[in-house]
Amino acid sequence: LYASAARYVQTLRPAAGGLVTVGFDADALDTALVRAGQPLWGRARPATLVVLVLERPDAPRTLVGGVEADEKRAIDRAAQLRGVPLAWPGALDAAATESLVEAAGARRGDMLLEYATRYDASGVLAGRATAAGVEWSWFLPVGQGSVAGAAEDGVHAVADRYAAALTSGQGNAIALLPIVVTGTRGPADLATVAAVLAGIPNVRGVQLERATGGDVTFRV
Repeated sequence: LYASAARYVQTLRPAAGGLVTVGFDADALDTALVRAGQPLWGRARPATLVVLVLERPDAPRTLVGGVEADEKRAIDRAAQLRGVPLAWPGALDAAATESLVEAAGARRGDMLLEYATRYDASGVLAGRATAAGVEWSWFLPVGQGSVAGAAEDGVHAVADRYAAALTSGQGNAIALLPIVVTGTRGPADLATVAAVLAGIPNVRGVQLERATGGDVTFRV
């Protein structure tokens, strides 16, 4: 696939800094990857709030979206490479900063996840940066864990956990699942249900199989 990448290109346009933005045929690539026995991680990817506490005098206590720092640049770069959507806290007052610092230091996943809902994030990556590196903890819908290392190591850990849990199409087969919906009352309900099923992450197709009274079977 790498050797024949050009055959999947749909668009080419100039970008800043003398670069080129390349758009690929996503459906064709997905099909090719499945045929090659590779798993797929769909486009619906949960956002993760980053709470990073810097333990050094020359930096803000907690990094927010508008602040630039070496750690933040490394984290954002790794997130772009791994396809992990991130959210950063907005401007914080002193009380909010102390609350986040305390929650991150104590690894209070419940407090951090509650705060993450303000940013439509499903999980939290919390870290404490010192001269020796960053101690990371993550609290995700697919589990919790921790790792120590460089700034970008937390992002790689989150990407690995999400990819392991949310990929589909292992091997050369894609699962075909029957889903029975009861209580439908006409064509409008059928269309609504089909649209909802089609919107579920990693669902690649929805087909109406049979309808008996108010009971409808879809093949997903």
